[in-house]
Amino acid sequence: MEKVVYYCPNCGKTVSRLKGNKDNCSNCNGKMVQTPIDVEKWKELSDDEKAKIKSEISSYGIPEYSGEPLSVLKHRYDLIQIQKISVTTTDIKRDYVIIGPVFYQINDAGSGKMIFQKQKEYRNVINSLKDQNQLVNQKASISEALGTISSFFELINTGDISASTKDLLGNGHTQFDEAFFISIEELKKRAYYMGADAVIGMKEELNLDTNGFQHFYMQMYGTAVKFK
Repeated sequence: MEKVVYYCPNCGKTVSRLKGNKDNCSNCNGKMVQTPIDVEKWKELSDDEKAKIKSEISSYGIPEYSGEPLSVLKHRYDLIQIQKISVTTTDIKRDYVIIGPVFYQINDAGSGKMIFQKQKEYRNVINSLKDQNQLVNQKASISEALGTISSFFELINTGDISASTKDLLGNGHTQFDEAFFISIEELKKRAYYMGADAVIGMKEELNLDTNGFQHFYMQMYGTAVKFK
């Protein structure tokens, strides 16, 4: 079995171990991170390169268990950082540089495969928001639907809505607010991986299937910015 480098964020020790090893650090008994770096490759790196890698791993925090793969640790870190991304329909009163446009779209057309996959991905969070009455839990009136949306997204000004949107929500399309929530989260995710701190000028467009309003197509976009 291949040997890779394990790193202890607690004391900075690196050791060579077989993949899948769960032992704690022999130096401080801290939890070790399993890196994907081959032992021989590690030996070829300069001290500066090694220090840079150690610093990056340490920035992701402490692993939940000894031997946790670096990819898992970083994924958990990314999820936390994504939630710090601000999304607003207006501007932000602080200096920033524009990175570029960010866009996401979702629909329930056809078999609804696209939205069903995303609903599954966010199921635990969606269920929690429904329990807190922040997302529609069953078929609701237009006022109830808009009430839950506006309570969760305090920055979003619904304004006047079209008759077609009223029909959509009034006919029990409770996936609308779930799609709105998912779109916000996906917008934040895309902005984060662009290196942004926020999304400003967010706009949302809802297009309806003209055949009895059977399906909806939601597009959400804004400008990704990084604070100075």
